[in-house]
Amino acid sequence: MSRFLFAVIFSLMSMTAPAKSIVVWGDSISAGYGIKVAQGWGILLQEKLDEKDAEFIIHIGSISVNTAAGG
Repeated sequence: MSRFLFAVIFSLMSMTAPAKSIVVWGDSISAGYGIKVAQGWGILLQEKLDEKDAEFIIHIGSISVNTAAGG
């Protein structure tokens, strides 16, 4: 599932008219449970997008106590 999500995000980066927002909706892994906020993959992805001057904003809507099915 994670590989698919990354493939979708990176394919969006190459579009000429990019979307402005990406919502990360998931479980503990997406919320960064047990790690510092700055180490979560959503934050790391935002940093990479910023480095490439991509016009995307990552919004993390994940909750660490839920499963993805509970969303």
